[in-house]
Amino acid sequence: MQQTKIPLTDEEQANMQFLEIEGDMVMGATNPRRLIGSLAVPNGTTEIGKFAFSFCSGLTRVTIPAGVTLIDREAFSACTSLTSVTIPRTVTVIGSAAFTCCFDLPAIVIPDSVIEIGPFAFSPVGILKQ
Repeated sequence: MQQTKIPLTDEEQANMQFLEIEGDMVMGATNPRRLIGSLAVPNGTTEIGKFAFSFCSGLTRVTIPAGVTLIDREAFSACTSLTSVTIPRTVTVIGSAAFTCCFDLPAIVIPDSVIEIGPFAFSPVGILKQ
């Protein structure tokens, strides 16, 4: 089955310049204060590293592509303006406190592929099992 590539918005394209990437892992944001609005994690990414986007308080929406298997601990912790996250069915592990203190995130859908969720991964976010 062939995937259709959805073009990035101008905002998502602009945010790409602030990503620190090593191999197939997104390590973080080079300037967390400048990462604002929507973020599309690049295709080809398989892991989102520890603390990658912690305290990116201007981040409002994140789309994680198919192929990502790990969202490591505190990857999106304290993203206080985050309102939407799309997690693909390839993710199997969500680390501890990965989305903790994302106070504007009303709920998050967890795909059936996830077999491990660390402690406090979504505190105080609501969880919806897919």
